[in-house]
Amino acid sequence: MTRILKLWSEENNMARIIVDSSIIMASLVIIGKSFGLHANIIIESDGKNDLFITTDGAIMGIFKSPSQTGDAVKMAIPSPAFARIDKKGPVVIDMTEKEATITQNGATFTAPCYAVPFYWRRAIPETYSGQHAKLDPTLIYQFVKVSKLLGIRNGRPVVIPNGEKAASIKIGDNFLGIVMPYTSDDDGYKTVPEWLGPSH
Repeated sequence: MTRILKLWSEENNMARIIVDSSIIMASLVIIGKSFGLHANIIIESDGKNDLFITTDGAIMGIFKSPSQTGDAVKMAIPSPAFARIDKKGPVVIDMTEKEATITQNGATFTAPCYAVPFYWRRAIPETYSGQHAKLDPTLIYQFVKVSKLLGIRNGRPVVIPNGEKAASIKIGDNFLGIVMPYTSDDDGYKTVPEWLGPSH
């Protein structure tokens, strides 16, 4: 099911996006209580795919939908602007270079709209080592919440380990999560610990 319904740009530098509220709700889960540069929902289209990107500095979520217009759009909207979004009903976002008007179920909110404040693609690994990684389970659980909000059937997060580098989280075919590992002197076990006794 395509959840980003429509996105286009016009010659007067205005754009409109109509998005399923589940994407907004899932984005807010990832942002959490972040502030500053991380407290944004980034909307980006390269003419082929429309993306929603959010991060709290430790994890990142990227939702993809094939572009329906072929237009290029890059904007960031502060996440507090979406605080009153309801779980039901599409969200309409009208954007200029400076302001976003957000409408849902007859209610309208306005917020500043500006250029993407950081290059988020740097966080995405180009390859995966497959080496075991030390990942915070509380961060992984955020992606379980995302899966439920997106309504993805059998959408249990698939963790793609990457050693000491950023790991990825796959949920369905249109969502990619990024999670940073933590450092520790404890490298776990390479063999079954002796105190367990014989395995047979």
